[in-house]
Amino acid sequence: MRAWTAAAALTLTAASAAAQIDNSALECGSGPTFYPRGDHWPNEPDANKDPTPITYRQQRDGPSSPAIAGDSDLTAVHDAMATWMNHQCATGWPNILVLDANLDFTGGEPHYATRDRGDTWVCPQGGVCGDDCDSDTCNLQAAQNIIYFVPSAWSTIADRYTVALTTNLFIPDTGFVVTADMEFNDEHFDWRAGTAGCTAGAATCFDIRSVALHEFGHFLGLNHVMCADAVMFPEGSGTSVRHTLSVHETTALCTIYPPRSAAATNRDTMEQCDSDSQCPAGRLCIKPAGHSASSPWGWCAVSPCTSDAGCGTGFKCVTADNGRRFCKPGPNGTGGAVTTGTVDPGTGTALDLCSPCTAGAQCSSGVCVAEGGPTGVCTQLCVGGSLPGGEGGTGASCPSGMECIPTDQSWSVCWPNAGSSCGAVDYRGVLNEVCFRDNNPSTEDDDWFKPCGPELLCFGFKPRCEGKEGRCVKYCNATGSRCPDGNMSCCFGVDDNGSCLGSAAGTHGGCFDIRRVGETCVGGEQSICEAGAGCFYFVDASVPLSRCYPLCTTSGTCEGSDVCVGFQDQCQNQFALCCDGDAWNDEEGCVPSDEIAYYDVGVMCRRNEECDSNLCLSFEGESACSRWCNPVTGVGCPGDIDVNADGVADGGFRCLLISGEGRCWPRNGPVEPPGGGAVPPPDGCCSAMSARPGDWLLSVLLFAPVLVGRWRRRR
Repeated sequence: MRAWTAAAALTLTAASAAAQIDNSALECGSGPTFYPRGDHWPNEPDANKDPTPITYRQQRDGPSSPAIAGDSDLTAVHDAMATWMNHQCATGWPNILVLDANLDFTGGEPHYATRDRGDTWVCPQGGVCGDDCDSDTCNLQAAQNIIYFVPSAWSTIADRYTVALTTNLFIPDTGFVVTADMEFNDEHFDWRAGTAGCTAGAATCFDIRSVALHEFGHFLGLNHVMCADAVMFPEGSGTSVRHTLSVHETTALCTIYPPRSAAATNRDTMEQCDSDSQCPAGRLCIKPAGHSASSPWGWCAVSPCTSDAGCGTGFKCVTADNGRRFCKPGPNGTGGAVTTGTVDPGTGTALDLCSPCTAGAQCSSGVCVAEGGPTGVCTQLCVGGSLPGGEGGTGASCPSGMECIPTDQSWSVCWPNAGSSCGAVDYRGVLNEVCFRDNNPSTEDDDWFKPCGPELLCFGFKPRCEGKEGRCVKYCNATGSRCPDGNMSCCFGVDDNGSCLGSAAGTHGGCFDIRRVGETCVGGEQSICEAGAGCFYFVDASVPLSRCYPLCTTSGTCEGSDVCVGFQDQCQNQFALCCDGDAWNDEEGCVPSDEIAYYDVGVMCRRNEECDSNLCLSFEGESACSRWCNPVTGVGCPGDIDVNADGVADGGFRCLLISGEGRCWPRNGPVEPPGGGAVPPPDGCCSAMSARPGDWLLSVLLFAPVLVGRWRRRR
């Protein structure tokens, strides 16, 4: 039997929150929209057919930043779940009951004493894991549902911008949830409950009940939806207070946990079972493959099914490991379409396993694991042993070539058996990353293709003598997928000079910031100059950046005092450019007469007019040029590039949610504007080879008039 963990979180990006644990989401439909993730809690009714409570325990000390006197912090968490449990469906109460083991029972269990997940792992024949047996053979002996605040070492759990994390351990074959835990980031954020705790309005001060209301949605098996009025909307802020459910959540609750039928004589649909005979007509007791008749890990599901249509809203027709076809919770007729991402919406399996990463936010699973260095690989959580009670084998949800191994933090993750295992996995390129190189017999790094990540397209160009190169750019087309940033244009191809072609040239395209004569043209997405111009780079201290130069045939085609000068690049290609006749000298060489000093994203600014994007964003007392980005996937912001061409990478960007719009912000703060000084050319754009008038050698960045398709390495 396999079991794995699904982690979902409310994550903060500075003054706003954005989900980064699971990058898949459901687009908002015209009516109630909800995203059943596939894991759910089967109810085990008592003798009176009432649901047996699923209990959770809270760590007694609550938050430490600042400490909250009394039990108002514990009560805030309790009230969040009570909001879910107090909703009544049209035909009765939802068939699930979740209660606080202390606050909901007279003389109930005491609050939990330590800050951990409350799970017990043992060796297969008993003993202490790591001492009496290898930790990768340990089994889960007992589990509790624990909610606690984490005051230190949060980096071992998630990215520092993650406000809270809910982790469900469930059997992927059937969706049966075994245990769930909720952790609040008490190291990087402050907390309040009513008027107790931190001061409302502060950037890092979060309302406990509001965050818990969202996290309990994950606890119940729901994923994110892109409806701004939904509790399960993946973004929020410390100043927001939300204590009620929307129609999106109430519809989800009543669909995935429907009220018990009055006609049910034994076990009803979605309830826990031991055998088929306990389930009503048209239902079978679905268990993990290999489980005995006495195993408690089954639930009554609609079975058999042939398609999603036979399952109804909120359920998908799937095949269990034992071959049975049954209806499992999933996004079927639930209000919207699954946003293209790197998580399989049917199974929750991360599709970017082995992709290089430095933080969990870069992975669709939210889990980045490093082994002795700053760079790790995207992976996902797993369970390598058996469930409580000893049922099940030692399998996990890891794909071929990976095994389930424990980490130092008592998590288990899928890890490649060998370094080459990761190389065999197609991971996705990010914005501006190289995704294709044409064949060059003398270079082993050439002749390969890597698919780009969600919302991106591999666009081919020619920066070198030997062939094309492609970079990942924002995808667009002429109909439903236009460039979201008004500063960018959709190019469906380019002409021989590298100028942007319209929709008549093709069906699919990429979003480009079309650069004017005199503007810089550094990154892949900025390397298309306006019609009649090309992108060139001179090695000279006074010309530190690639810029757009007018192309010419004679001096008569240049404006004003500009002169038309012929050049040759390293590949013996001939070009003629308009150069500023007044500025021409041995030191400056050819410079465009219309040099423009607009700043790129991440550079300090004072006014919108200073930025190429026409957006100077002020945030936390600083200002920098910004632009649009997707706050869920992060697409739209460059990676860790050299923003101001000083030869040093500037730390990359995060996507803030500002007034409902995603905005790129430099992780290390705004950088100084570009200045003088010789700097190395940007990756993908070669430099000039000498600096003598009349014998200039340049390199041109020309985009080929094709889009790159799927290519395989020929070696």
